[in-house]
Amino acid sequence: MDAAPGGERRLGYTVLEPLGKIGAITPFNFPMNLVAHKVGPAIATGNTIVLTGFPNTIIFFLFSRATSRSRTARWCINVITGSGRSVGNQIVTDERKYDYFQRKSRSRKRDSV
Repeated sequence: MDAAPGGERRLGYTVLEPLGKIGAITPFNFPMNLVAHKVGPAIATGNTIVLTGFPNTIIFFLFSRATSRSRTARWCINVITGSGRSVGNQIVTDERKYDYFQRKSRSRKRDSV
């Protein structure tokens, strides 16, 4: 922390602690960029992630197929496809299922998609 003013002789550290089950929704306009930003940290910290994205993009389809065939990803990545509104609303409204929820949206509400 020496780079910040007042940080001389101070120690900064990060504790990576799993949150549990994470629900994540990615938008249609950045199908894989935001997937990488959500899935990478979730797996690195030992979480399970339930991910939904825009099913009409080929790269999201290829990602979901690759994760379903991967032995390691089966326990930590669950990809749900379908109508954005129905799948998204199910993830958003059922708070019992997820310990943490993330989505990229202008609205910060968690009531509907």
